[in-house]
Order: sequence, then structure tokens, then C-alpha cells
Amino acid sequence: MTLLPTVRSQLVDAVDRRRHRRRLWRLGSGSAWERTGRLTGDRLTVVALVIVALVIMVGAFAVLRGHEGQSASSTAVPAATGVQLARQELVGHFAVLRRAQTPADRDPRFVDPLLGVRSVGQPALQKHLKRFGDPKLDRALMRLVSVPAFRAQVAFEPATWAPSASSPRRSEGLDLMMRIGTANTIPPDQEFGTGPETASVKTVLAHGLALSDGQIGDRLAGVVAVPDGVARIRMRIIHLTGSPASVTLSAFGTAEAMVTDNLAPFELRIPTTTNRRMYSALLGIPATAQTTWYGSAGHVIKQTSTDLDVFIRLHGKGPLPRPLPRTNAAARRTKACRSQRSGCSHATPAGERTPRSSHH
Repeated sequence: MTLLPTVRSQLVDAVDRRRHRRRLWRLGSGSAWERTGRLTGDRLTVVALVIVALVIMVGAFAVLRGHEGQSASSTAVPAATGVQLARQELVGHFAVLRRAQTPADRDPRFVDPLLGVRSVGQPALQKHLKRFGDPKLDRALMRLVSVPAFRAQVAFEPATWAPSASSPRRSEGLDLMMRIGTANTIPPDQEFGTGPETASVKTVLAHGLALSDGQIGDRLAGVVAVPDGVARIRMRIIHLTGSPASVTLSAFGTAEAMVTDNLAPFELRIPTTTNRRMYSALLGIPATAQTTWYGSAGHVIKQTSTDLDVFIRLHGKGPLPRPLPRTNAAARRTKACRSQRSGCSHATPAGERTPRSSHH
């Protein structure tokens, strides 16, 4: 504001000149034209200087108020973190997460041990979980959904995780945990989950989240979590990853499922194939399905791809020997082998889970 003293001195000089001119006018000096012209010029100079001063002061006041407003707003409303934004988006698209939590939703039997809640004091497990972004269960968002068709219960288990191992930034995604059977013991008849490979909100909204490591009779049992607005789904297998034998994709059949509480339970056939170089077994194979989402009026919402695991029954050179040979790492990676070790052709180290190809 260094202009104000200069403006003030100019105003003072202008006032002094006006007084001097008036004094000369009273004494009759100069012609009428000169007196009138000089006085008019002085008046314009004074008015212009006053306007300039007012503009400068108003501008300075506005700038100061603007800085104060920005400072106050930044203090009152802190920026949302990546976890908060992802959590809000997840809750906003899944009605099951918006209902009130009950004590049953917090049943400790459904807490996936690979979501960081039981890793304290276990350095090996902690190191393993870091490969998956060190997931941590968000207990406040746990919700339990019954699936009567499978005599099963599925837990929605949102978890925070680090998308990049080199960055401290974390986000929130979704995991699923399913227990099949009526026994209230640990383990139950069957128990499996998607953890510790947490799916991002973007992935779930675009592709859904499938959990398909269950077996009921000669059929594969699974569920797909889908966002609000999806009333029905249709699935068919379009790709297998690392299958040890040739399988016709149509042999898996097509699954149709209604959606309840953002969850669509489905069944697929378990095809049979032959490979005389391997032992006979039930194998889990990573797969991709083409999934169509339908609205309540029957209209198509979207057609997308969904990653899941499927089973194939392999007829080989004979039954599995005991103990199981520790070979063929690709077969050991499937989650079906992890949950059904007695039926898989190869063993998996206890507690090991490795990532499958999925959208993140």
C-alpha cells in the first residue's frame, strides 16, 4: 500500500492550489476564462485522485477478506483422505452396507485371518500380507448375508489396503468370506474368502466381486457381489487360465441368479476331462466369465467380465499318492486347491495365498 502516502500528498497540494487560485480570483487577477479554466481543471484532478484512492482501498479490503475466507474454509473443512472417499463410494453403491450393523454381523467366526486382524506377533504372516497391501479389516462395515440355497452365510468385509507398496497412501476396498454348512465349529463344512487380495471399489463397480470356491455335490457354488440396481445376473465361462487339460467352455453351463442384499448366489457344472500325465483329482482353475447385469424391469444394465475360480474333475494316471508332491506351482496357486486340499493334485503351504489375475 505504498501508493497511499503519494495520493495523500497530491490531495494536499491540490487543495493548497485551489485556495491560492481562489485568493487570486478574489483579487481580480487574470481573465475570467483563465480563472474558470484553472478552477475546473483543479476540481477534476481532485475528483480523479479521490476515486483512485477509494478504488485502491476497496481492492485491498477485498484481497484481505479473500485470504481470511480461504484460511477459514481450509481450517473448517479438511480434505477427505483416500480411505474416506473410497469408503463413502463403497457405502453409496451397496445398500447392504448402509443398513444398521447387528451383533451377528460382527461374528468373529467370519473374520478372515488374512485381513491383518490376527497377524500381530506373526512376522512371517505380516511379511506375506505386505505383498497384498497390508489389508486391515474395517469392522464397522462388516455385514452378514444368509444364502439359504447353499446353507451358507456370506460376510461383506470391507478392508483398507495400500494399492502401492512404495506409497503410504491407502484406500478401501471389498473382500468376501463364505461359510457353507450348519456346523458352528471352526472350520465349518467349507470356509473360504477373497482375502487378502482386496478388490478396489472401481473393480467391484465395474466387474462385481466373485467368490466361487464352494462345492455342493457335483456343482460349483459361488456368489457375486454387485452394486445397487442389479436385480439379476447371467454368467458363462469364456476363458480358463493354466488349465492342465483341454476343457470345452460350454461344459460349465450358464448360471442365472437373482440378487438379494447385493449378492447373487450361482451354481456352475464341474466338467470332467482327462490327462494321463497327472493324477486324478478335483482341480481349481482361475477363469473369467462374461457376466450380464439386469435391472428390476428386465433391461440390461451392462455386460462385463468377472474373475472367479472354477473346478474341473481330472481323470489321470491314478489316485493321488500320499504325501502329495510339492510340484506344479501353477496348480498350487488356485484358491480351490487352498480350500479343498484333500481333492487337489498338489499341496499348498499352510496359510499361503497368492494372487490370481484380477482387475484392480
